[in-house]
Formats: sequence, structure tokens, C-alpha cells
Amino acid sequence: MRNKSIMWVLALGILLPSAAFAGQDSGQRMLQQRMLESKRALEKAEQAKGGEQQRLMQEHMKAMDENMKLMRDMKPAKPNMTITEREEWMMEHQKLMQLMLEQMQREHELSMHGAGK
Repeated sequence: MRNKSIMWVLALGILLPSAAFAGQDSGQRMLQQRMLESKRALEKAEQAKGGEQQRLMQEHMKAMDENMKLMRDMKPAKPNMTITEREEWMMEHQKLMQLMLEQMQREHELSMHGAGK
């Protein structure tokens, strides 16, 4: 009997869809990847000088504009979410918003102070 119970638990663990567990949905994962790419571009801009820095900053600003639009339009991918699932989705969205804010602050600092370097 015990072996049968263990087998059921294992089978359920394997068969349950991953979407039922907390974490980012596909849109959030895609935006997370874009945010990491934007962050790398900003880091390159911080290291660059003169015209190269300006070019990289413009690329970063364009990417951030695109990311902001994606974030504004983002909605939970799964309809009929439970309250817990919706809260978890919102927490992941908040993390992405925080990443965006941090990059925007770094970008602002670089544009204000980095140009004089």
C-alpha cells in the first residue's frame, strides 16, 4: 500500500504542468531576458567614451522604450488564475519593474555624470 501511495505522489509530481507552480510566465521570462540584454548594453556604455558611449546610450534608451511598452501591455498569460497565482504573477512583474527602474536610474546617472568623463 505504501509503495502505491509513493508511486501516485511521484506520478502526480511528474504529470502536473509546470504552469501550476509559482514563477514567471513566458512573457515575463522573455522580458527578463530583454532586460538582461539591456543591462549588458548599459554596462558597455558605462565603459565607453565619447561618441561610442552616446551610440550605446541611444541603443539602450531604444531598448528600454521597447521594454517599457512590453511591460505596459503585459497581462497574466493564464486566464482564471487563483488569487495566489495572480499575486505570484504580480510579484514577478514587480521584480521586472524594479529592474527597469534600476536601469533607468543608472542610465540617468550616466547621462548626467558620464558625459563629462
